[in-house]
Amino acid sequence: FLKVRSLVGSRNFGITVNGKKVTSLVPYADMLNHIRPPKTHWTFKNEAQSFVIKSLVKFSLGDEVFDSYGPKSNDDYLLFYGFVVKKNCDVNGFCRNTMSLLFTIGKQQSNDLLEKKIKLLTSLDIDCVDSSLPMDEQEYEYPLRQGIGPGIPGLLFFFRIKVATAEELDHFLSHLNDIPRCSDDSTGDIACESELISPLNEARCLKALADYCKTRMKQYVLQYEENRRILSIPEESAGLTANKKTAITFIHSEQAIYQFWIDTAEVVCPILQTKNPSLEMV
Repeated sequence: FLKVRSLVGSRNFGITVNGKKVTSLVPYADMLNHIRPPKTHWTFKNEAQSFVIKSLVKFSLGDEVFDSYGPKSNDDYLLFYGFVVKKNCDVNGFCRNTMSLLFTIGKQQSNDLLEKKIKLLTSLDIDCVDSSLPMDEQEYEYPLRQGIGPGIPGLLFFFRIKVATAEELDHFLSHLNDIPRCSDDSTGDIACESELISPLNEARCLKALADYCKTRMKQYVLQYEENRRILSIPEESAGLTANKKTAITFIHSEQAIYQFWIDTAEVVCPILQTKNPSLEMV
């Protein structure tokens, strides 16, 4: 059952037939390989009672016709379709690769400070995965990606609170009621998650995130630069099986996310730590 369900799930098309949303298996159409930006567009034409694929670019005789499986992270491409994309970016450079990870507040200067931080997160409907664990070990799930995107404001807010001193936290709490509490339905991020606390807090926030990424990087057998070197070798010379190339490409896409935040901290933290009058407490 699982094998058949997987085969159907990776090949069906979501279409609307006579006003009713259905999923459909379409012979030959499901043989098209993936590419982005899309070179074709498919839909069901009610007037013709037919599934129609329309070209978006000019094709020459002998050209391969591609479909787009949609903008997805490499973990989704691998899970549902069995492949990964080496450069999984939109035309504007936005990288689609995402990892869902667990983070903890960790040990704090005092139990009182820890309790204040947990209480703040709870008041903003930011819930941990398992509240039965000790407060400093409670895990919060956030996505991690290269650059700003859905979920990243929430992750950065979590780290700002994680590294906040008692003074910084009190300052933030005193202004909390002045910050809009509405959420962005498209991303799930709430308005206060975009609020900075102070330049020094932001520097510690980015350093803590970078340290987390450095720790995660150590779990890999081959490191980021070595995997990048392997993937830069022409296929005919690399001697990689298809499965091994897929595995290295997938691992490298994860490592690139960690490396992005390590590099970001190295560049931004020194700027935030300078005594610049234009960098004031928010």
